[in-house]
Amino acid sequence: PGFFAAGAYAQSGMVWDQLDERVTPAAVLSGSNWLESGPTDNTPDYLNLCGAQEEIGVDVEFTNVLQVTIQVNDVHLDCSYSPPSSSSSGIDISSLAPCTSDEVEVRHENFTLRPLEKTVIRLKVSVLKPGLIKVKGVKWVLCGVAHGAQRFDIRGPKRKMGGSSGVPDRDYPPHRRLIFQVLPKLPCLEAAFSDFPQNIYAGEVCKCSLTLRNKGAAPLHALRIVSTNDSLTFGGFTNPSQATDLLGGGFSSVSATCERGLWSLPESHTLEPGQEMRCPVWVHTDNVGHIRVHCAFYYQPTQSHPKMRFRILHCTQHVQVFPSIQLSGEVLLSEISTSQVVLHANIRNTNPHDTFGVKHLTEMSGKYRLNILQGPQGKMGPHGVSP
Repeated sequence: PGFFAAGAYAQSGMVWDQLDERVTPAAVLSGSNWLESGPTDNTPDYLNLCGAQEEIGVDVEFTNVLQVTIQVNDVHLDCSYSPPSSSSSGIDISSLAPCTSDEVEVRHENFTLRPLEKTVIRLKVSVLKPGLIKVKGVKWVLCGVAHGAQRFDIRGPKRKMGGSSGVPDRDYPPHRRLIFQVLPKLPCLEAAFSDFPQNIYAGEVCKCSLTLRNKGAAPLHALRIVSTNDSLTFGGFTNPSQATDLLGGGFSSVSATCERGLWSLPESHTLEPGQEMRCPVWVHTDNVGHIRVHCAFYYQPTQSHPKMRFRILHCTQHVQVFPSIQLSGEVLLSEISTSQVVLHANIRNTNPHDTFGVKHLTEMSGKYRLNILQGPQGKMGPHGVSP
């Protein structure tokens, strides 16, 4: 039900389901959309959806079973294409025919395989016009002389013959059913984090940056972002291509609002094809160990399509979190004034190796001012907390 950045597809589907439910507006979830198979949707459920001029990638594994090195050339996907039909669903699989260069752009790859070597190559095609495309298999030339081909045994869902439920028994998940209905031009968001921390302490706040780029062929808007455990805080988004002051060279900026961990930009803010915007991001987590920070980016095309009202991009970042200090406290009534309370703060170092210096305590809500009366052994100022 969404797009996956590198490393995100291998994560649990339950993780993405929970994030998708949080990031998708309630009005969209309650209505009919491209994720649902309602009674008005005549699209066969073995079809995937994509937009015109978007790349479709298929990972293909090649193995050299010989004891000699071989050259593999002109490796490409074998596809068939059909323009939109006049039927009610706009789909006619029987009309699929070999594609031409003005309908489908096919990328060709070359590589070398050492004896008994195995490799995975991502082969890509771009459909230039709306219609229907089927990836039938792969073709190649071996050592410049021998032509080879392999068809993909990809099928649609197998229907149960009996029973009253009518629930389909799907032998192949959607990403393996290599038949795509190609819609008109759509936006496609790409997200890249820079300087994302590899190692941090629990409770530490580290700054990195995020670049969002619309690599699709249509503008997008209504951007919304969520992350697991609300681990990410987003600053203002700037668009380097839109200067607010041509003489001063300043960049236009738009702020994201946050409500219960959901970050959103104004619906009026659009990102045109090829345009990008950047923002600072602060990373924070209290969990210890190897932590996966999952993000879901929701957006809509400015011109909605009935089969593609929105899209969601999934991203995963990894960080190693080490133990640090833990704080607990006890609040007592002040013996001096009824408008004051006394906080006994207990600071414990849970890291077995590192020593931390506690320099300042702050009350996060901003409603109270803290005055440190006495530290360990009656000393004021920074205090070391040993392992």
